[in-house]
Amino acid sequence: MEKNTLQMQLIILLVLFSFLSAAIIGGVSSYMNVNTTREEIAKNNLTIANQTAHEIEQFMNDDTKLMEILALSPTAYSMDAAKFREMIITAQKKHPEFETIYVMNVTGMQIAKTTNSALNNKADKDYFKKALQGNTFLTESYISQLTNAPTITISTPIKDSSGTIIGVLAGDVSLKTIGEIASRTSVGNSGYLDVVDNKGTLLASINSEKVTKQENIGQAKYVQDVIAGQVGNMEAISSAGIDSLIVFAPVKGYN
Repeated sequence: MEKNTLQMQLIILLVLFSFLSAAIIGGVSSYMNVNTTREEIAKNNLTIANQTAHEIEQFMNDDTKLMEILALSPTAYSMDAAKFREMIITAQKKHPEFETIYVMNVTGMQIAKTTNSALNNKADKDYFKKALQGNTFLTESYISQLTNAPTITISTPIKDSSGTIIGVLAGDVSLKTIGEIASRTSVGNSGYLDVVDNKGTLLASINSEKVTKQENIGQAKYVQDVIAGQVGNMEAISSAGIDSLIVFAPVKGYN
């Protein structure tokens, strides 16, 4: 499976509100103990970050593989609009994170889609052009007009038995699931988890309004470090504007 990883990156930012100057430091008597406490917190939170990153990676991989499997089916080879629509509607019911799934011929014209809206030509879209070159493609995140939530489009080529590309299958995937994963992740008593893309745009955060507004925190040093591929921790101002101990790790396969 080939992915355009320059287009789609997911980065876990595990943020723990820093009480090092009060609750933690106030309860220990030596600098060494303070450092030990901090290191233990960072180590534990990095484990949580890596576990969460794996869960998000699995979610993304499953949806990408689904599109590729559908594109390899006999129904896909046929490019029969009615049969294709029946197949993708069934797939969407089983995978409701897909807002829409649609099929295009080699000219970019949609021949089937899961919604009842009019069929349109998508020849000018990057996801169509990239898939037509033979690669599975994941777009950058954007805010869906349907759900007002972060979304990406996954596209993959449809090939006949000889390997000739005869169309493109694409699906718009809501990233609400990533937000749900982030919100149910427990980070001590006061921590939370952010997920950003390769530009530092928030895809999941404790403040949902920041996600809807596509707030960017890419200027933060810890975001720049993890975009560069680093795993680590530092004390810095979090996305909530609080002095925090921040642990960061990339989602493997999407960094």
